[in-house]
Amino acid sequence: MREKEDPRVTRTRKLLQDSFIHLMSVKEYEKITIADITTEATVNRATFYLHYQDKEELLLQTVDEMLRQLFGEALTIPPGNLPIDELQRYIAEHIFSSIAEYDKFFHVMLIKKGMPNFLDHMRSFFFDFYDNRIAKGRFDPLPLPSEVIASYIASAYTGMISWWLENEMPYTPKEMAEQMIQLNQKGPTGILKMHVRKSKGS
Repeated sequence: MREKEDPRVTRTRKLLQDSFIHLMSVKEYEKITIADITTEATVNRATFYLHYQDKEELLLQTVDEMLRQLFGEALTIPPGNLPIDELQRYIAEHIFSSIAEYDKFFHVMLIKKGMPNFLDHMRSFFFDFYDNRIAKGRFDPLPLPSEVIASYIASAYTGMISWWLENEMPYTPKEMAEQMIQLNQKGPTGILKMHVRKSKGS
């Protein structure tokens, strides 16, 4: 469990992170300086260095906090404490509502390539979450390796999130969550098989 952070520290870090994200939306990461960040955040350099060693640490901590935000309380719920369907719905709804809430950050990272390897980093975060849940869950022997299942879910989520942002979010977070749940439960091929149009005369 993480120790509760001083609200003043939280506010300052949020200010620095928000300023950093804004700068990445208008400027290449390599060209952003500490002076740019502190000017945008209206704090001095000493304040910046109280919280971060450099802009690389600011970037990595911002990314980590945003990815953790996607899963919410699911990160701390012990495996097996919630039925799979209930947990899946919570995760799907929380992920897409969080993407919508912090769309500027994810748009900068995924569409503007604010962090070149962000998609891989995000997929790895999702993979670790699901691989850990499966490993600690109460299951009979599975027909597929847990790594394969975790990789499939991670790739499905990151692919759908990227598509959603690239297409300017044509569906609501709730609709995206429902579609993700259907794909997870029935699989793409299963959904297609259920809706094959029968030929006339058959």
